[in-house]
Amino acid sequence: MITKTKRKKSKIYFGLAAQQGVEDFLLAEELQEKHKIFNEKLHAPFTKLIENIVFTYRFINLGEPVQSLQLECLSHVYLNLHKYKPEKGKAFSYFGTMIKNYLIQKTTKAKKVQDVDYIDEMSENKVERLIISRPEKEQELLDFNEHLVATVARHLDKNLKNIKNQNEKKVTQALLQLIEYKDELDLYNKKQLYVLLRELTDLPTKKITQALNKIRLQYQILKKKHVEKR
Repeated sequence: MITKTKRKKSKIYFGLAAQQGVEDFLLAEELQEKHKIFNEKLHAPFTKLIENIVFTYRFINLGEPVQSLQLECLSHVYLNLHKYKPEKGKAFSYFGTMIKNYLIQKTTKAKKVQDVDYIDEMSENKVERLIISRPEKEQELLDFNEHLVATVARHLDKNLKNIKNQNEKKVTQALLQLIEYKDELDLYNKKQLYVLLRELTDLPTKKITQALNKIRLQYQILKKKHVEKR
């Protein structure tokens, strides 16, 4: 008598089907088609991915229901799906990092809010007195830094294929990924930058520092050329 064995359910919730779903979403031209692909192929795997990250890294103390937090993350993913480039790596790693970065940002902002009075308690006149227009020189400096960062990013991306050291390559790839989200992240905060780089590379601080020191040399050279052109 032949006994039938129960087939074990696969634990892979974000596998080839989800990867293909992301790529199908990118190729879809009509908004309605994108909605359909997301709902049928991506909603479930992304929901599970977000749930695992929220509980694994304990992003559960942000002062809002976990379900609301998960829905907010899902909306963030949907709005940023178009930024993913298949040639850069697997969607699972890319969006896993994106979700973690988003939640780290929320955690940082939540902590800052706890240390200040709510602006709602201030009168309209007080708010107006706090609004200070930026001096022209400060705006010029901001524009200069913005252009410099873009120049450095292009240089690093162009030379990525020439990097032989794997740790340096990992850190460079992670840094390029973070630069894409520079408007959402405080990359000038050294402590936060190291936290994000450790998350993206799984490298210890010492290895990250060694790689960043080499990148910093390139940055200084590019900055000098940039200043000379002004």
